[in-house]
Amino acid sequence: MCAAIPGGRCTTVTKDLPVLDPHPLVVDIKAEPAQPYVGDAVHLTATASGKPPFSWLWTLPAAATSHTNPALLNTARLSPGLLTIRLRVTTPYGSATRTLYLLLRDPKPVLTALSLSSTTPAIGSLLVATPTLTGRPPLTFRWTLDGSQIGSDPTLSWRVAGVTAGRHTLALKVSNTAGSASLSRSLTVQQQLILSFRPVCPNLLCLFPVNTAVSFDLVLAPSANPIRYDYDWIGNSPFSESSPTPVATHIYADPGNYRPRVRVTTSFGSEVHLADQFLLVTN
Repeated sequence: MCAAIPGGRCTTVTKDLPVLDPHPLVVDIKAEPAQPYVGDAVHLTATASGKPPFSWLWTLPAAATSHTNPALLNTARLSPGLLTIRLRVTTPYGSATRTLYLLLRDPKPVLTALSLSSTTPAIGSLLVATPTLTGRPPLTFRWTLDGSQIGSDPTLSWRVAGVTAGRHTLALKVSNTAGSASLSRSLTVQQQLILSFRPVCPNLLCLFPVNTAVSFDLVLAPSANPIRYDYDWIGNSPFSESSPTPVATHIYADPGNYRPRVRVTTSFGSEVHLADQFLLVTN
């Protein structure tokens, strides 16, 4: 070879080549969908290394097998729970196995809990109810109070109205094509605590100079027995002042348009009320 090169010089080129292991190894198994419901067709795809050719043996639930990759798992006749799927890959250099554990979910709705913002809401207050549930989407929701529908969203946000004080039953029914589930909670509706909350305005515009003490009138229901008052003097801000007795005045140091809030708490719960009127503070 050197003689064929002009000048008689030889050039040597060195290159590193990777040497691959011919023995099989199952690198990964993926299921699609990854969180199937009973009735879904699950596609199983394996990634393997080693020197081909490969032969595949899937051992599936209900004594089923498959010799293809990807493989198809029919879950129509299986029960919800944790499935065990095993794959053996064989080549002329040996074999390797890998196991996949797949959670098969029940498509029927299952309601396990209803979380309520209060079990003793006052008339006029906002009641928020959130369910804990499973089931194949799409799901429909029917919220009822004593049998009358009051909502159809996954989370209920309902202004307590059109009911009398006393004991009531809040219920939720969740449905899909596979079935339905229901759950109920008992509520004790209280009389409205806060009848009015307003600034004492010196004029029609309710206009105040800065650094002036603004007086407020707070009217509660006769049956109310408050234990704490919280005030947000700005409006839609955090409650910044708390007191066991009503706070009659507040001094605004900055000009602006304000609509404060008050939260009255009793032993049965609390109620938030936005001031019935804006007030304007100017320089």
